[in-house]
Amino acid sequence: MASSFHRWTPTTRIETALEKPLRHMATGFNYAIAEVGGELYQVEFVPGPGGRRLHELRKRMDYVMGSGHVARSYFTEENGRLFQLPLTWYRDHGWDFSPGYELNNARFDRLMPDRCIACHSSYPEPIPFLEGKYATLRPGIGCERCHGPGELHVKERGAGDPLASGYDNTIIDPQRLPLERRLDVCEQCHVHTAVTVFREGKNAFSYIPSQPLRDYVAFFKVSGGIDIVSHADRLRQSACFVATRATSRPLECATCHAPHSPGPDTEARSQACTSCHVSAALEQRLARSRARAAHTPSSDCASCHMPTVKERGVPHGTFTDHWIRVVSSDERPSTAERNDNQPIEPYYERDRARPEGTIYQSIGEIVYAAQATDARVLANAASRLNRALARDTARDDAHFFLGIAYEQLGETDAAIRALERSVRADSNHPDRLRALAQAYERNGREPGVIDRLYRRSLSLQPALAWVRAEY
Repeated sequence: MASSFHRWTPTTRIETALEKPLRHMATGFNYAIAEVGGELYQVEFVPGPGGRRLHELRKRMDYVMGSGHVARSYFTEENGRLFQLPLTWYRDHGWDFSPGYELNNARFDRLMPDRCIACHSSYPEPIPFLEGKYATLRPGIGCERCHGPGELHVKERGAGDPLASGYDNTIIDPQRLPLERRLDVCEQCHVHTAVTVFREGKNAFSYIPSQPLRDYVAFFKVSGGIDIVSHADRLRQSACFVATRATSRPLECATCHAPHSPGPDTEARSQACTSCHVSAALEQRLARSRARAAHTPSSDCASCHMPTVKERGVPHGTFTDHWIRVVSSDERPSTAERNDNQPIEPYYERDRARPEGTIYQSIGEIVYAAQATDARVLANAASRLNRALARDTARDDAHFFLGIAYEQLGETDAAIRALERSVRADSNHPDRLRALAQAYERNGREPGVIDRLYRRSLSLQPALAWVRAEY
């Protein structure tokens, strides 16, 4: 985790050379790696006659995301923002297109959002209202992501003050937290779902270890499916987790992943299994089975019961499936079955209960519909959210999502009503002021009113270049 995000330097280079440029067939662009003055660049070009290049654009590889155990992706910095580069280096393959680029070549314009950097860096200093722009970026995952704010701890321990008891109450020790709060520490990054919605007033950097993660974020899975790389969700489906969760030694993330130690070897990794599934008992139980030979004291339990699987979204990437089970040879991959009435389902129980659950479920479906370009889901979600909000005037986030949904549906009057409620609830969000100004403009409202909305938006964050251009 400490290597999950950092500046690229020659001393930390592990990438091999790219011998032959990669061609993106859909666009005709070619991509190469160039080394200039000890720095690496990704070069986009279009070859022409006589070896000339009809077009060339190069961007420096400023930052690395990924430890390199599976892959390393690269980002270039432009005016304080980070943009993902088209090529990723895969340990078992070498250079290839970054995830998603073969389908939709974003070239050098894929902005890294807050949600990504939040799980790869230790609390950067975000610039207000500028998604993906930071005053300070910190490398890797540091202590505070699991132990909470550390200023008081450093101050008191640095001063040499003796502990009043055996417990240091200046820092959070996850081992002392209840099981669900321990899991929350890991799940802040290791739950991977189709849609993530932050609670009212929360953002990608709000969560503090020891607090319930469900109070900060709502996760939504595609109905009927579990994402293979959503390790925590897969673990929760496992019989071993369910059977031990109420015991004094539950099977949890830290059972196998000691945060301050390298990964365990095969023998140590199997100890968690053999503490319940005693080898002698297994051999006796499987005496007449061909599987007996694979159940000896030296067997690697995880290799069979937590198989390595290919993840479709990551080229050349394999992951350990954390759904612990007896894998049959004819087992079909887990697939999502579409539910026309509910395309996504909540991860947390609180999002199944009315009225709040209906609000967040509807917001989640609005986000899902935008990603899937599904007008039917969008219309149903907007209608349901409108009914759920009723006379509620305090949820500025929810009204904003409702306004955007109606805007996408072409229902300008309904969009204006929702956006006006959002701005009345909190007039300190430039994106809401901008959205209302755009809706007013489409509706032919008084230019002076529109002018004031744009001015207010830009006074809150003058660096919003696209808002200034629209104004």
